[in-house]
Amino acid sequence: MIKIGFILVFIFGFSINSFGQEAGVGLEYPLIVKKNIDSLENLLEKAEEDTTQIILLNLISRQYRVIDEYQSFIKALEALEKAERINYWNGIAESYMNLGFINNEQGLYDQAIEMYQKGLDIAKKHNIIKAQTYCLNGMGIIYWEKQ
Repeated sequence: MIKIGFILVFIFGFSINSFGQEAGVGLEYPLIVKKNIDSLENLLEKAEEDTTQIILLNLISRQYRVIDEYQSFIKALEALEKAERINYWNGIAESYMNLGFINNEQGLYDQAIEMYQKGLDIAKKHNIIKAQTYCLNGMGIIYWEKQ
């Protein structure tokens, strides 16, 4: 349990630095993202618990959104499959959130709504407030864009 706590604290601190003001400036941004992905993948190789692996896969998927949507999709699917195998509801909901976002970015609005809806259903059933909020927000943005 201490390992998970340490990893999550490290990742949280890592994410804050990754999304600071200086992270999005200039041509170095893809290089920063790639370094983040490499670091997360190193942690993934060492992670022993399935839940930790799922959390890391979803984080990697979010990082890949910036530089490679296909890899982002693959990592989100991998996280979803692993989370479904062990009934890790937070991981399932987050994977669907990632897939909804990826589909939305591709202009696949119907598929995005479907993914967000699946994530929302899981989040409601298991009272995962953050996922409910994110899924509703994602669906709202799509409906607003489609008017």
